[in-house]
Amino acid sequence: MPNENSEKELIENLSLEEELNKWDRFEDEMSRTDSSPAFEMDRPYITKTESLKNNRYADVYTHDIGRISTQADIEEAQRLYNNEYIAALMARAETKDSTALNQLGVVYFTLGNMPEASKYFTQAAEAGNIEAKRNLAITMENAESTDLAKIFGLYEEAAKENDAYALNNLGCCYLNGEGTEQNYEKAVECFERAAGLKDDLAFLNLAACYSFGLGTDKNLEKAFELYKQSADLGNNTALKMLANSYYYGRGVKQDTKEALKYYKASEKTGDKDSAKMVEKILKPQQKAAVRDVSDKAKEEQNRQNRQNAENTKKVKERKGYDRNR
Repeated sequence: MPNENSEKELIENLSLEEELNKWDRFEDEMSRTDSSPAFEMDRPYITKTESLKNNRYADVYTHDIGRISTQADIEEAQRLYNNEYIAALMARAETKDSTALNQLGVVYFTLGNMPEASKYFTQAAEAGNIEAKRNLAITMENAESTDLAKIFGLYEEAAKENDAYALNNLGCCYLNGEGTEQNYEKAVECFERAAGLKDDLAFLNLAACYSFGLGTDKNLEKAFELYKQSADLGNNTALKMLANSYYYGRGVKQDTKEALKYYKASEKTGDKDSAKMVEKILKPQQKAAVRDVSDKAKEEQNRQNRQNAENTKKVKERKGYDRNR
């Protein structure tokens, strides 16, 4: 008769096999350019998905506080961008100072005024400001511009000057065939150049290319290392991808304990999918722990019952001995 541990291992192995089959079906779906997965699953963001922010920069960059991507960033930017600050920038902008023009674009982008942001980014870009060219492209994407060729051209110009954000987004254009012909090899080249500049999203996108063999040979081990480098640079999505790699044994030995560690780290960033995976992994363990406690309680109760029975027997024997005397 199999013991409890062997039954538990069998259940876990069956569960893992089902998950791996699910992943294989997912890869088959991803290989079709005209379809998307028909089932829910954590997945690398290598094409247009629910949010472009998952694989490309959708926020402009300001030297004051870095990339603006959270509500706290916006509130801090609004504090910095007071009337006095804007007036000072306006004065500099009148002298055609491209840095001031670009910064004004950042201000209005942050405050949600896309037409004004676009105006100042355009002026700065025409004055040769590299960051402004990239920021103008990002602004156009946020405004859902249909001029994809212009967006591509702006990213291309900024990328020539080794702007990491532009290189990453240019790679996405090549990957998705936006404003240019789809070219996975050139996408990989862009991501590699941006990764060389320590861009976390570029590492993430490059990992996805290796994971699916887009523009390069499929190499899950390489993908795993790239996800790790992205996570080390603070990318939250990479944390989840590392967790997935450990959980499914993709490019690394399957290790549920390590997977749980990274899912927990990703959960702390607010990722709901990771929270579900933490619950999924811990639930059987919690049940096993409860069952173990219950079994120990039963064992202790049985021991006490045996002890009580033994004591009762001794008492009866003692009373019989006393009567015989």
